[in-house]
Amino acid sequence: MASSAAQAQVAHLEREAQRVHLEAQRLNKAGEFEAARAKYDEMNRLEREALALAKAASECAACETETERQEALLRSPLEQARRWPAHSLARSAEDYARPLPFARFFALSQQAEEEENANANANANAARRRAAAAICGAYVADVASVGVQWIYDPAVLEELLVERRRGAADGGDDAAPTMGLEFLDPVRSPFLAADYRTGRPSPYGEETLVLVRELAANAEAGGLHCTRYAERYAAAFGANAFEGYMNASTRGFLRNFGASGLPPPWSGADDKQADCVARVAPLVAAFGGGGGDGDEGNATLGRAVEMATRTTQNDDEAVAWACAAALVLRRACLGERLEDAARGVVARLGEGGAGSGPMLRLPMSPERATAALGRNCHLPNSYQTPLQAALWGERVFESSSSTGGGRGSDADRERAFEAAIRGCLRGGGCCASRAQAAGALLAARLGKEAIPLAWRAKCWDWAEVEEAAGKIAGC
Repeated sequence: MASSAAQAQVAHLEREAQRVHLEAQRLNKAGEFEAARAKYDEMNRLEREALALAKAASECAACETETERQEALLRSPLEQARRWPAHSLARSAEDYARPLPFARFFALSQQAEEEENANANANANAARRRAAAAICGAYVADVASVGVQWIYDPAVLEELLVERRRGAADGGDDAAPTMGLEFLDPVRSPFLAADYRTGRPSPYGEETLVLVRELAANAEAGGLHCTRYAERYAAAFGANAFEGYMNASTRGFLRNFGASGLPPPWSGADDKQADCVARVAPLVAAFGGGGGDGDEGNATLGRAVEMATRTTQNDDEAVAWACAAALVLRRACLGERLEDAARGVVARLGEGGAGSGPMLRLPMSPERATAALGRNCHLPNSYQTPLQAALWGERVFESSSSTGGGRGSDADRERAFEAAIRGCLRGGGCCASRAQAAGALLAARLGKEAIPLAWRAKCWDWAEVEEAAGKIAGC
């Protein structure tokens, strides 16, 4: 275990990185994009220094006895982080050390068979398909966004769009006038261009892919084991072979779990950014059916979402927003319209709750939503804006001239999905997390048919994700 002095320095570097991050967000909102970029570079430098120091201190302490390590930990600044969360749905640390059994929508199917209720069984099968589609929609929408992730300046995005359409038109592409910024090649993101190529997930998508692989690997046994999930996460990002960008929560997790040896939930970073809401789709597919459609089902899902979230983001606000996002997606998987699902969750949580007004302000296109609410990675706007994008996509679908009674054709579904995700990207800033959360909602609402075949073909891991989604959802 790292020494108290080293841990104190790590904590200082973490606080400085958080302070600089907030300053970068302020500069972005003020339109001072170059100054903000410099602050992001400073933040990343501080995060890297903190991780390197934590690893070095851990290696120096390798010869300490277990008793000495525990005593050093209790004297360190991490003592506060080891206190049990006040509002936790998990009862104890032991919950994180043993599997939490899956509670798929398949539970409804079993009940239906016992009652010989064919309609209920069909509804359960449809819910599982929607849940699997949500995983796929989130993945494809995320990959589509990589080229322009973290470009905050709307003028730069407009220049890239004009450049792309002009090039396509010069090449004789009839689709040039309607092209968006999806799958931009080469990658123009200022933070990803060095290591990422078109077809690779964003850092948010890479985090979600770890969770998808962990849940799919446990599909037969059926459980979320947070310690194993943490080990898989550390192996994916902590290895020297990883070449890519790590979000702040991942770097914090590696300091806590890899360097300091803290188990879940204390392995989670002090972070409340968009990661927590971007990756809820596989958790809804695995745990959304527990206890039917009542409070017990919500509590089962909430417990799973909290445990997975705290493994990498041990923050009450992150957990709260992740649970809210999961409840909206769960209702969509059960067949509700997105607007009805969102309003229902807001009603359950209380109309006066933080952010409930902006969540449902209608109508608001994705571009308007990001301009009004914010385009950065922080909550609450990092969930409010994808929800707005998904609601807008739903309205595009329902208002289509060929839509009869809300059913619509596959072409209508594709157009709605494309329009909403393109809007997410044109909104700028943290568009990958925005697109991922919106893609999950829209695919649950419109079905996997809404995900364009041409988009799927550009995603490196499509076949794996599609298969894993079916395993997790049980379909």
